[in-house]
Amino acid sequence: TLRDADGAPSPLTLAEEIPASPLLGGWLSALLAELTRLYAASTAEAKSAEAVALRNRVEGVLYFFIHSSRLGQATSGAALLRAALPLMLAVQEDADREFAQVGKIALELAGTSLLQPAAVASVMDAAEEVLAQSASWRVRAAALAVVREAGHTAVVLPGLRDRAVAVLDRSLGDAQLEVRTDAASSLAGLLRAMPPQHLAELVARAPKPKRRQAKPNPDQTPDDKAAALVRRHAKVLAVAAAVMSSPTAVPEWMAAAVEALCVLGGEEAVVRSTITRTVGEFRKSHQDTWEEIRATWSEDQLRLVQECSGTQSYYS
Repeated sequence: TLRDADGAPSPLTLAEEIPASPLLGGWLSALLAELTRLYAASTAEAKSAEAVALRNRVEGVLYFFIHSSRLGQATSGAALLRAALPLMLAVQEDADREFAQVGKIALELAGTSLLQPAAVASVMDAAEEVLAQSASWRVRAAALAVVREAGHTAVVLPGLRDRAVAVLDRSLGDAQLEVRTDAASSLAGLLRAMPPQHLAELVARAPKPKRRQAKPNPDQTPDDKAAALVRRHAKVLAVAAAVMSSPTAVPEWMAAAVEALCVLGGEEAVVRSTITRTVGEFRKSHQDTWEEIRATWSEDQLRLVQECSGTQSYYS
C-alpha cells in the first residue's frame, strides 16, 4: 500500500511491492525471463490484441536498455545484459520488421556501451552460444553484430579483441550468405587493430585458381557441392576482409592479396561478386595512393586489377 505525505494510506495499491531500483532484487531479471518465455511460446496472430500487448511489453524493456546506453547508464544494466540477450535476439525473427529493428538497435547499443571486461566476456559467451545453436540466420547475424560492437569496445584488450576476431572469422563459413558477408565486413573493421602477421595469414588462405576444363566429380552430391562452395567462398571472404581493412594504406601484403583475388576465374556467381566488389572498392579507396601502387606493383598485377575491376584505363 502506498502512503501520502502525512503517512495515511493512499487509494492506489499495487499487487506487488516495487523495488527501490528495477535493477535490485532480481525484478528485472525475472521480467526478462518471463517475457522471453512468453514471446517464444506465443502462437497468437500477429495483429491480435494479445500479440500486440506482448510486443508492447517487450518493446518497453528493449527501450530501457536503449535509453540506459544512450544516457550513459549502461554500467548499471551491464549485469542484466546477459539475461536480456535471448529476448533481443529472439525478436529478430518477428514479422514486424520495425519491432525487430528495435531489438537490433538495443543489441548494438548494448555492445558499444560495455565497459567492464567481465561484462564483455559474458556477452560474447551468450553470442557464441547463439551462433552455435540457432537455426535462424537473422538471429545469427544479430549475434554477430553484438560480437562486432563488443570487439570494438574492447579493442585495447587483446584477449577480448582476439576472441571477437576469432568468432567473426569462424562465421565466414556460415551456411547463410548474408551471415558470411556480414562477418567479413565486421572482421575488416577489427583487423585494423591486429598485427600484420594475422592479416598475412588470412591472405595465405586464398584458394588456388580452378583448373581449366576440370571435370566435375560425378560422386559429389548437391549438398557436398554446396558445402564446397561455402568453404571456397569463406577463403575468398578472408582475403577480402584483409583488403578492406586497409582502405587507404598499402601494406606489404596488399599486392599479393589483390592478385590472389584477381586470378580466380570461372567462379560461381557468389564468389565472383565478392571478388569484383572487393577489387572495385580497393580501386576507389586507393585513388590517393595510386602513384605509389603504380610505382611498386608489377605490370601483370596492374593488368589483373584493371581486368577484374572493369576500369577503362587503370594505368592512367
